[in-house]
Amino acid sequence: MLRRRLSMSQTTPSELLPPKLRDLFFRPGRNGSIEYIPSRYKVAHGGRGSAKSWGFASVAVILATQRKLRVLCAREVQSSIRDSIYRLLCDRIEALGFSAYFDIQREGILGPNGSEFTFAGVKTDPNKIKSAEGIDICLVEEAHKVSDESWRILIPTIRESGSEIWLTFNPTLEEHSTYKRFVLETPPDCRRVEINWDDNPWFPAALELERQYDLQRIANADDNGGKAQLQAHYDHVWGGKILRYPSGSFFSLGSLLEDGKAVDMPLHPSWVFATIDTANKTGRQHDGCGVVYWAVDLHQVCKYPLYVLDWDYRQIDGALLVEYLPRVFERLEELAVSCQVLRGVAGARIEDKASGMVLLQQAMNNGWDARPLDSKLTAMGKIERGINVSGYVHQGQVKFIKQAFERAVTYKGVTKNHLISQILKFTASVVKPRHDELPDPEVDWDDLADSFFYGVAAALGNPEGF
Repeated sequence: MLRRRLSMSQTTPSELLPPKLRDLFFRPGRNGSIEYIPSRYKVAHGGRGSAKSWGFASVAVILATQRKLRVLCAREVQSSIRDSIYRLLCDRIEALGFSAYFDIQREGILGPNGSEFTFAGVKTDPNKIKSAEGIDICLVEEAHKVSDESWRILIPTIRESGSEIWLTFNPTLEEHSTYKRFVLETPPDCRRVEINWDDNPWFPAALELERQYDLQRIANADDNGGKAQLQAHYDHVWGGKILRYPSGSFFSLGSLLEDGKAVDMPLHPSWVFATIDTANKTGRQHDGCGVVYWAVDLHQVCKYPLYVLDWDYRQIDGALLVEYLPRVFERLEELAVSCQVLRGVAGARIEDKASGMVLLQQAMNNGWDARPLDSKLTAMGKIERGINVSGYVHQGQVKFIKQAFERAVTYKGVTKNHLISQILKFTASVVKPRHDELPDPEVDWDDLADSFFYGVAAALGNPEGF
């Protein structure tokens, strides 16, 4: 069981933690000591810049110097230790002056008195979680992403006498398991606090610039719908509120056009590239492959930073996969010539699932420039992906050229501009799947929308990737 009385001065928690986090963990004890408050669950939820992760990491490090503790740092998905809270723990160890006491290893951290920090993803490595023994504290980061299935694996694993589960997260939707389990339906022996940027005495100046920029984006939005969407996004990111967007279309057509019209082909952009959302199943109930072709301007040569040049949408079975990617690269070369691109073709970014794995292997075998999309993007839910790029779109940084806007393709018997249709049909509300019905082409087809979200995120969210 965690020790209640700590050998530190009474003022130390005030110096280390925002007041709300200090009161979550500690209370004044006798003779000027600080007493730790044990509880099965400690939960901090709220917006960006509130010092949730920073504070929880600090407390974990301090406790690990007081007694032997086994701390499991868990998250829903962890493909490598770089995805974990490992780096933050290392930084807090150094900042607190404990570097001489901890052995920071490549895959874990060993502390004084035999304390140990280990790292795992519940979804990616459930067997590692199930086999964990003797865990005193389980620190769950980005807990809003943890599924109900993962909670059913994790909670029974943390079963030592006096063991605790700590959670930090920014709520997303009321329907998500973590919000329901720890906010709407608080479990027994749970201490919880909502904390936001204005509760953090050390809110960084760099984040304040970002917050002010987000406020300015709201003021500069092209239409009232855009203002409402950006305000809801701001309330979520900085205010820690669940996502509640106005009903109706999330994206407006006006933000993708210029004065209600598609724009001309850009001249001398930096790169052209493609994003591909993949599938390899056929039949009316299965998805297709959606590809979007882009021009990105990284040097302010063109009027806008990102253009949709073309797109395509089709179902592809295994036999036709071998022909698909060469055609994508042929089209990229054609567009590079049309744009008089400055730096050439930046290849294809491909979702590394289903037939995407086949396409990536084919590209590697032939020396073509095709790369998997960032795992952080593909791990997001569809709603999160759309929200992730909404600011760029509402600010008018993404435009359709005439060819892409006027293009119509027949897909599963429906002929129209599927890309525009899917973007405008996107909604930030949860729609329960219809298990007993065929997909509705006005609602269920979204492969091109995903390709669109991937492209905006790759070009404007991570421009150094080109």
